[in-house]
Amino acid sequence: MPSSRVISLRIAQLLLRSIGACALLSACSQQASPILESLRTIGALLSSSAPANDTQLNPEYEHLRVTLDGRSAFVTLGDIDKRPDGNINVYYGGGGLVIRVQNGRLAGVNGLTTEWRNVVMHNAPAWAAAARAKHLEWRRARDFMPGYQYGIEEQIILTPIAPPLKNPLLETSGEGLYWFEEHIAASNATRDSMKLPPARYAVSLANNQETVVYGEQCLAVNTCLTWQRWTPRKK
Repeated sequence: MPSSRVISLRIAQLLLRSIGACALLSACSQQASPILESLRTIGALLSSSAPANDTQLNPEYEHLRVTLDGRSAFVTLGDIDKRPDGNINVYYGGGGLVIRVQNGRLAGVNGLTTEWRNVVMHNAPAWAAAARAKHLEWRRARDFMPGYQYGIEEQIILTPIAPPLKNPLLETSGEGLYWFEEHIAASNATRDSMKLPPARYAVSLANNQETVVYGEQCLAVNTCLTWQRWTPRKK
């Protein structure tokens, strides 16, 4: 996305507030910004078992299709937090949902009853390097809500895996993608952290670029998300 189109965090927050104001006043302009149009399609986060109509999403912006417990919605890229170890893409959805993604991995989730905050990834391997290795190790630090669990330190093991027998991607075959799995090998948190199912990723390494097109991650034992890069249908 061109830098001129990256919306600052402050503006995105104002847009999210305006959604609530529109709902109260029922008098929003039909000439709203593209980001507001995209966010408006989401409504209350994952409030329906059916996906939002992606024809209402603006194709000029980057989107993710997010699922939780079989329900789905779309979130829109609204900010890029530039970091020396990899930029963090910040996606916004209805109900105050904010999803942060760094190199395809979840780097924070706010707006759900279960949240990951202040996520820091230490030496997370590049996907191309992982494709050539049997396994690689890295460390993650995060805070967890509810329960006020701060400073959780985890040792993560990344391994390449075979593609799943059932393709979880929608509207794409997944052909040519590399699949990876990450599991927690050690943690200073409660046993629940060690019970988290492995995270899975589908990555394109075409044209010497690393693009995570699909991911699965459990925030808690009973709270698991999937996300997929999404190109809206033509109107």
